[in-house]
Amino acid sequence: MVSFKKKNIFCLCLVVLFLISGKVEANILNLPKLSVVSDGGVTIGPEYTFVPRVNSNTEIQPFGGTGWRRISWNQNGGNSHNNRMFRALDVSTNNSWKGNIGVRYTNVGNYNGQSLDLKITVNDWAPRTVGSSKPQHISFEEKNIAISTQGYLWCDFTWEYVRSGTNTPVNVSGYYTFSDIDLAQGVHFPSSTVSKVDRFIIHDRNNRLSYKNVSGAYEVYDGKSTVSSGGVVTGTDYSDNQYIHEQAFTFLYSNESSLRFRWISPSRWNNLKGNYDNSAMGEYFFYVIDKPGQTVTPAPTKEVSHTNNFNINQKLKHTVIHEVPQEDPRFYYSNYLIEDTLDPVLTNPKVSILNQVNENVTNLFNTSISGNKVMISASAATLNLESFYGERYHIVIESSVDRSKLEQNIGNQSEYNIKNKATLIANNKTYSTNEVVTQISKRTITINHIDNDTNKMIKSETHVVFDGDSYDISPSTDLKRGNYNYKPINTSAQRGTINGKNVTLDFYYTVPKMTVGINKIQIYTDKVTLNPLDGLPTNIYLKKELVTGSKLEDFDGGKVKVVITDKNKTKQVYSKIFNINDLGDKLQLKLPTNYLSKDEKAQYSIDLIIDNNGTKNYELISETPNIETYGHTSSEKVLSNLEDGSIHYTGVIMTEKEIDKDVVEYKETLLLGVSNVSKQKTGYGFEVKLSTVYSNDLKKISEINANLLVDDNLVDSYLQYSSTDGMAIIPMDITQQTPSSDGKSISKEFKLPHVNIEKNTGNLFTDQQVSNNDNRINYEILDGGRKFYIPIWADLGDYDYKLKSNESIGVHEVTFDIKNNINVYAYMYGHIGSGTIKEDEILITPVDPQNPFPNGLPNGWTNEDVEWLKK
Repeated sequence: MVSFKKKNIFCLCLVVLFLISGKVEANILNLPKLSVVSDGGVTIGPEYTFVPRVNSNTEIQPFGGTGWRRISWNQNGGNSHNNRMFRALDVSTNNSWKGNIGVRYTNVGNYNGQSLDLKITVNDWAPRTVGSSKPQHISFEEKNIAISTQGYLWCDFTWEYVRSGTNTPVNVSGYYTFSDIDLAQGVHFPSSTVSKVDRFIIHDRNNRLSYKNVSGAYEVYDGKSTVSSGGVVTGTDYSDNQYIHEQAFTFLYSNESSLRFRWISPSRWNNLKGNYDNSAMGEYFFYVIDKPGQTVTPAPTKEVSHTNNFNINQKLKHTVIHEVPQEDPRFYYSNYLIEDTLDPVLTNPKVSILNQVNENVTNLFNTSISGNKVMISASAATLNLESFYGERYHIVIESSVDRSKLEQNIGNQSEYNIKNKATLIANNKTYSTNEVVTQISKRTITINHIDNDTNKMIKSETHVVFDGDSYDISPSTDLKRGNYNYKPINTSAQRGTINGKNVTLDFYYTVPKMTVGINKIQIYTDKVTLNPLDGLPTNIYLKKELVTGSKLEDFDGGKVKVVITDKNKTKQVYSKIFNINDLGDKLQLKLPTNYLSKDEKAQYSIDLIIDNNGTKNYELISETPNIETYGHTSSEKVLSNLEDGSIHYTGVIMTEKEIDKDVVEYKETLLLGVSNVSKQKTGYGFEVKLSTVYSNDLKKISEINANLLVDDNLVDSYLQYSSTDGMAIIPMDITQQTPSSDGKSISKEFKLPHVNIEKNTGNLFTDQQVSNNDNRINYEILDGGRKFYIPIWADLGDYDYKLKSNESIGVHEVTFDIKNNINVYAYMYGHIGSGTIKEDEILITPVDPQNPFPNGLPNGWTNEDVEWLKK
């Protein structure tokens, strides 16, 4: 800490010695890059346009630190400085604020259309203590860009332009003039800032300021004043309210956002505390808007709203852009005139003038339009306005294209160039803008009418158009192919606007065409009926094919006649006319059978006959004018003849004819198997079995039921069966049925109903009688199985029985009636007078119970049996 303080004291001494030594002082005329206005020929380049201004929209906004105060210049009041207000902060005791405090002057100007703020940051400071005095405020004036410091050897600042309301730096080109540099005060430019300065300017050679180079840094200061070892400055204190050329200098910079420098101010105040707590009075300098030389008038530039592919129905805008530099009243223009002559294809020009923030300032200028010649001038009153200068003007000339003149001027050329440039006369000097060119290209719209069926061109036409032309073109309605009228595939108009290229519109046409044909015909077998409205169910599957672009409604009025003829009998059995639009994909009808016989095969011819109704608006064609097929009537056969115990029947149930294919027959089959019993003794039962297999290619399975019919004389008197024509009807039971996995067939087995036998009596009863406790049942019931029992005392002889279906089967409605014969050839019990005694099952002989077998035991008898008999 001690060594640090020693170094500070040493540095301060060096500074003081340096300042009071006249030997190292150099006249400002030795300042590098210096221009002196009084020497003549000093002008400022047109690029140096930006000069900050405090205006009605400017606010001062302190940032960083704490304890900012609003104070006046003189705390005691009573002089002309009293109304000058400052924003002040005592920074002497807080080094952490270095680089973090400062103020922002808002909205100090516009640059390239952007509002800018001037942000001043206090980077560093070096306090100076004289006796009991302490440094105090660094103050910033509210209504001027000015700084006052109290008790600091120097303060380091960065002046930076940022986009208003942000911290975004904006590079500008302009100049600063610093004034009121007196009493040994000065500005120190570090080498980094020196490199950013393009030029220094002073008004004349009587300037009182001095210059010195400190290791590449430049200092411009009041070298006429002296500073004593006690810090007292001797020199002239010029008025703070007056801009004096001799105590000021100007410097130019380009394309920079910030500049850093030090304000050097050896304090002459010995008693700052107390007397100046509420005062900003101190080492003061201010920025002033002063131009030491006239700015070179920049040449205007020209812009155009469109360079190519210009829409001729839009407005064409030619804009003259001119940057009028900020000027001192000494350099105000004597005259200002812009002349612009538009191309002859343009018409009706209108002028508007905008400033750099897009405010309309047309009323500041006099506008004269004669034909295509436009003249814009500034009046003497406008030229004497400060606000006229330091502004960028956009002179917008808006015009329209005269189509007839364009067509006349373009002739056979493929394009036309609208060229334009303007001239500026300012201070009696003439400046020209760059030339701009708007190219208008000749475009074509080609309309092709194409046959959609053959892809051949029917007609083509081409028209000349320009970008911006709109089109609304519908397909033609008067084109023909031979005798037939073309119809557009799409009737919608094609609309659009020409925009940068040629346009080709294709319209496709067709003669509506439909082919009508038959895909297949299905004729279902059915029984013959006398009803002419009934018959064989028939499906005719139709196809209608439209040529691309055709629609059903195109064929309104077209008719198709369907005619079906029985070829064998040369008889027309069906005829009907259909509107083509009413004809669906499937036609269902019935072919009459009132003239046919059972089990007859009818040959048919189907014709599709087209009626175009004489129109030329479409073609209707029969693709299958004639198709031949056949159908069957039901056979209604009665199946009765067994071959090897079975009957096999097959019949066609549907025919299907597809185009270019043979007729396919769908069939049903019935297979019957019957067990055969030819002879039997009385008192015994026999089984009757019937097996059936029914198949149907259309998977329509028919029901099958069967009865056994036997002579009433063979039925036990207790059994209750219905009877007809002397024969008892015994319903057969389905004891087993098995459908096939493909659903096309089913197998069944039929047997006789179950019977019950009464013990001791041999009487027969049905299951229902047993369940109902028939009162004739007196003894135990035995299982009689599924058999038919012949009565014990039935007469011998031949008896008829048969198996018969109780309803028709399948599509052909067949039935079966299978007749059989059983011969009752012997008795269960032999008896006196039996003619079949040798074949009778049981012989009954009277015996003496006490000596039943005097001649010895018969075969099969035992002594135990004899003892049982004796009892």
